[in-house]
Amino acid sequence: MTFIKEAFKFISTTVLIFIVLIANSGCNQDSPMVAVVKNDVTQGGSDNQAILEQNLPIPNNQNTDQYRIILYGNSHVSGLSGLITDLIKTGKPQSEAEVVVYGGGYLVDSYAKDTAQERLEEGSWTHAIFQAQKYSQSQSVSYPTIAAQKWLDKAKSLGVTPILFPEHAQKGNIAEGDYVLGIHKAIASSQDTCLAPVPLVWKRVLQISPGLPLHHNDGNHAAYLGRFLTSLVFYEVITGQSADLLPYIPSIEVTEEIQTLFGQLVSEVIAMKDPCGSF
Repeated sequence: MTFIKEAFKFISTTVLIFIVLIANSGCNQDSPMVAVVKNDVTQGGSDNQAILEQNLPIPNNQNTDQYRIILYGNSHVSGLSGLITDLIKTGKPQSEAEVVVYGGGYLVDSYAKDTAQERLEEGSWTHAIFQAQKYSQSQSVSYPTIAAQKWLDKAKSLGVTPILFPEHAQKGNIAEGDYVLGIHKAIASSQDTCLAPVPLVWKRVLQISPGLPLHHNDGNHAAYLGRFLTSLVFYEVITGQSADLLPYIPSIEVTEEIQTLFGQLVSEVIAMKDPCGSF
């Protein structure tokens, strides 16, 4: 009987300590604006994703005299800054535009870096583009999206318009684009954000002109033509101005015919769904 009593006492004490630890780590009463996380996970399926309780409205910075845009992500964000800048300066010549690529790799990695968060806090940005939500190319693993949600929440709390960037499908695998877009739609349904329909635009263009070299030779990254197409998507999402109304830009190394076609198809896809609406 003594042994049973001691064992029961040990178990009760352990449970009490565990409850206290949970209570102390699960809230922050000194910071009421800090988002609370439910079911925070580091691995697992889509049915067990963490969700932020706080969901601020999307700041609308489409109409401004000075666009300041930062891009977080991996190699898929390289080469976009100059093109987006040129498009904004052409479409809104009375406005200034600055586009900075921070990089940072996967969103779960960049969010863990104080320097990455400080860059967002200190830049007086109007827009922040977030690419590199981790996903499984085999579609056999579902990665957590909590870091992406936290980035979106942080941007909105700073008055910055957040834009999720689901990347295009790899060459010859159009279905991958739909899969990646679905992951980002799920994030947007939990944390309001603008969502750039890059996979849909690429899919539409390749339906019309399947021979266009949108991909780099590696079949993964965008070639110059693909980067231009993606930049048109961001131009319309950022400014709210139709890409279809942009004039021919001689400094961009794309023929006038293709520039016109891309502008029409980007605006056609975006007209079907408000990129900053509800998901």
